[in-house]
Amino acid sequence: PEEISELNSFFDVMELCIHLFEYSGRLAITKKWSARATMLKQLEQTYTNPIVTKMSRTRKSFAISLYSNRSRMSRATSSNSFLSPSQLYSPLGSEEEDMELYIRTEGILANEVGLTVLETVEMFTDRFKAVLNDEDENPLISKVFTILTTLLQVNQSTEFQTHIFASLKSFIHKFTNVMFKGRSDYCGMLC
Repeated sequence: PEEISELNSFFDVMELCIHLFEYSGRLAITKKWSARATMLKQLEQTYTNPIVTKMSRTRKSFAISLYSNRSRMSRATSSNSFLSPSQLYSPLGSEEEDMELYIRTEGILANEVGLTVLETVEMFTDRFKAVLNDEDENPLISKVFTILTTLLQVNQSTEFQTHIFASLKSFIHKFTNVMFKGRSDYCGMLC
């Protein structure tokens, strides 16, 4: 009983991870970034004086360029790598590049978390197959099945969805007697 409670808590944490690391998609991220850029421009226009802004911008840009060039030079000399002059004096990065990096990072992170959850479920079902195949009321198998269906419900990349369906197919194959005997609640959850 205590072990089952701990396992349920562990599966609750995995389900929470699924929701926290849901992939929102390129379109949603692009909308969020454009809304952010619009808001920042409005704030800048609202709260800045044109004369003070011009003076502070030139001071800030001079200080930032000095700092960034020094840090780039120190990195280049300390790491024994060769940087071209355009790399030393180019701007730090455009907003489009930052957004593209964020989109890729979120996608990779969502895939890695999802694959970790799937691997954990697979290892658990392999190790405790006899316990999970018990045809009586089994809270563990319903928890594992809930995790798999949650992965289907949240936004994921199409590449990751193929992994979800393969894992679900494997799960159904392993636990056919539990899935299709008695009240078929699990089949209803799939639909």
